[in-house]
Amino acid sequence: MFALSSYNAEMETSLRSDLALEFDEATRLQGLLADLTLSKEGAFVRFEWADWPDDLHQRFAAQVVHFCKDRSYLHAIEPSSPEWNAIFAGTVADCEAASKVAEILGRHLGRVSWVRADRDPKGKVKASVGLDGGKTVDLCLSWKGYNVGGVGHLDMRALRAAVNELQAWAGHRIQSILDALHEKLSTLYRERFRGLYVYGSYARPDAGIDLGRDSDLDVALILTDFESPYAEIERFSPITSNLSSEHGLVISVVPIREADFTQGKTNFIRTISEYAIPVL
Repeated sequence: MFALSSYNAEMETSLRSDLALEFDEATRLQGLLADLTLSKEGAFVRFEWADWPDDLHQRFAAQVVHFCKDRSYLHAIEPSSPEWNAIFAGTVADCEAASKVAEILGRHLGRVSWVRADRDPKGKVKASVGLDGGKTVDLCLSWKGYNVGGVGHLDMRALRAAVNELQAWAGHRIQSILDALHEKLSTLYRERFRGLYVYGSYARPDAGIDLGRDSDLDVALILTDFESPYAEIERFSPITSNLSSEHGLVISVVPIREADFTQGKTNFIRTISEYAIPVL
């Protein structure tokens, strides 16, 4: 969870001292961070605290509110304001992800003390996890992969099992759509079907687990051959329309001849063949 307050520059020395006393190393190890930050919009105190478990979340929220209330030179910044966006850039707390991370890592690695999780505008989830002994693990999840930092002290076999399960959860929505699309199109085209490739927003390196509704799911459909792309689009449009309605996003499928795809016949096809993600 986040909070942001601006402050009177004349009080900075006092503020630094108060922050050091109120939010010390022990507090940090429990999942609460408080520090000064600067942007072109001004100088602020940025607070971040655990989203899981709920009792710890509520206690830290009350502590932050009390700290700011007792200092009249601190002024709360409203979410979505220019000042807020300058610092957080559209990132929001993700309590669902925090709970899922706690559940899965706890099952594989032992007791989880706290989880702080957020999701950026592209849907990528980042989480910091406090484990027994004051150790912290940092996760970054997308629908197609993950990376984990601070793992030197952990059982790597258990960690791999945990993050594989987490990544399966993170990719469930998009992957389930792609699996259904693959099944229906391969059944429709049978021996002419040569595969599906995701390109566009969902294939970008910064793609997350759930992009916004304004981001189409762009898919290239590779077929042995066809006479007219328009005829093929008309043929499979009931499939894409039904899946789009069912999952609440636009699925855009482009048919491409296998030979054209293999040879990179156009700039568009070459771009797809170079960075698109195959749907297996």
